[in-house]
Amino acid sequence: MLDTIKKGMLLGLGVATLTEKEIRKNVNSLAKKGYLKSQDVKKLAKEILKEAKKHKERIQKLAEKEAKVQISKLDNSSRMKIEKLRKRVLKLEKDLEKQAKKHARNAALKVIKATEPKRRKKKR
Repeated sequence: MLDTIKKGMLLGLGVATLTEKEIRKNVNSLAKKGYLKSQDVKKLAKEILKEAKKHKERIQKLAEKEAKVQISKLDNSSRMKIEKLRKRVLKLEKDLEKQAKKHARNAALKVIKATEPKRRKKKR
């Protein structure tokens, strides 16, 4: 019976979120209602606290593991985005350099043309 009550409390009360005070209060309530002998109160509370600690640690480990997985995915995604942006910047730089050379050449030709002495056409 004690084991059944313990399992029920672990499942029904969400043991990982319970504080020591809440566990003792619930166990005492079971004793007052006659579901538990008074000498078993401390033993059951101690066992539930032990299980609560185990569950909290397990949940924490699972949460940490999942956080690492998500951070890894984020890091990988971020690295891919950065690489894509780097390639785009390089392409834009090349395009800009080509345009600058073309404009510089055209400007140089205009300057040369403007500074050349004008040739006069011969009259016949």
